[in-house]
Amino acid sequence: MPALAAGSPLRALLAGALFGLIAYATYDLTNLSTLQGFTWRVAAVDMTWGTFVTAVSAFCGVWLMQKFA
Repeated sequence: MPALAAGSPLRALLAGALFGLIAYATYDLTNLSTLQGFTWRVAAVDMTWGTFVTAVSAFCGVWLMQKFA
């Protein structure tokens, strides 16, 4: 919402990346500590993917709202 109010897709990209990293790290690091066979490699790949997809989603949401709202 702050990025939308500021009209800044770049701000949404950065905030989305941070949010995605925190959310996916919470999930993956919990799995790493509780599930046997869950590796650091899987956790790192999933956190990277989560950071990317959340950042792109936030960027696209703000960009689309600017174009169509």
